[in-house]
Amino acid sequence: MTANLLFSISAWLCFVCLAGMLVGAVSNFVTYRAAGAGGGSFGFRMERGTSLLVGLTCAIAFAAVVQKGFEVNHFPSQTMQETVLFFCALTLIMVFALRWVLRLHLESSVECGVWQLVVGLSAAGIGASMLHALSLSSAARDLPPALDSYWFAPHITCLLVSYGTLGIAAIFGVVYFAMSVARGKRFPHYSKRRTTVIVAMMLLVPFLHAVTVPILLVCLAIGRLNGLHLQERAWIDTWGRRAEELGFRIFSVGFPFLTAGLMQGAYWAQEAWANYWGWDSKEVTALISWFIYIAYFHLRYVAGLRGDRSMGVLASGAASVFLTFQLFGYLPDSMKSMHRYTDPTIAAQEGQQGLSEDRFISDEAPAEPIARGGQ
Repeated sequence: MTANLLFSISAWLCFVCLAGMLVGAVSNFVTYRAAGAGGGSFGFRMERGTSLLVGLTCAIAFAAVVQKGFEVNHFPSQTMQETVLFFCALTLIMVFALRWVLRLHLESSVECGVWQLVVGLSAAGIGASMLHALSLSSAARDLPPALDSYWFAPHITCLLVSYGTLGIAAIFGVVYFAMSVARGKRFPHYSKRRTTVIVAMMLLVPFLHAVTVPILLVCLAIGRLNGLHLQERAWIDTWGRRAEELGFRIFSVGFPFLTAGLMQGAYWAQEAWANYWGWDSKEVTALISWFIYIAYFHLRYVAGLRGDRSMGVLASGAASVFLTFQLFGYLPDSMKSMHRYTDPTIAAQEGQQGLSEDRFISDEAPAEPIARGGQ
């Protein structure tokens, strides 16, 4: 059985997980709407059953990653298809792991319902991303010399784990804003025009449509269910507050991985290019993401930032991560970057950072790194 077939099975199972989690979330919503924070036995049972399916999907995705590594004969993160599929598998595994680490499934029906909503929508995004990646070129490529290092696997893994985990935290932010819209209230710190711009920006990135559009539609539908008057939907405020708190808890898991990935990249750059930091465009965009999350952490703890402003900063960090991970190749300065290894049309520029472009060895004979670990 090929890796792509296993990934395809995982993708369709993700959509089954979406259906199960949404049914459980609506059940918990109805229970909380009728009887408060207690109860919700059917919703909790749906969460447990669907979580087992998520675990099965994780196992299949992990097997697909291992099989992909055997097929390409190296760590499967060289081409864009390999990287996106590996990212999807790691994100799915983190969704399953966070359930047990944070024990969100044992909280009240509010926490469980919000968690089910986020897991279901995350699964939909992961499934759609897998299917998109499977449509990309699957031609195997040899690793360029600069990637043939023991730093390759841990550096990529830490960054992709952080991207996936922080993306899940951002989904909590989108759920929070969607809940506020469903509540029928305008954000107190934003005008109606600025609120419209925020929602429009969420819809501009095609890659995110598989997540943002379902989130907005589902939350708006839930907001209209069992209550046509605004005063009867005050429970949405409780769900919104819990989404904000849970988003921070997810962030606290993903941010250390982002920091570790950047530090590993610096050590790797020192070994490969004799320079810890070369102000490469990829390095700069990653550093900007790190600073945004540092600002979010300090604003929350030092300034006591909560609510829409806090979630706005968290969503900005996710947008910066998305720029670094997927939109980096469209930046004007990216053509000179030494991190364009996933683009099959561009030969990797390997050599010492800081040299002028005319001193690079031609693409036909790429240079060996000036210092390679263990060599």
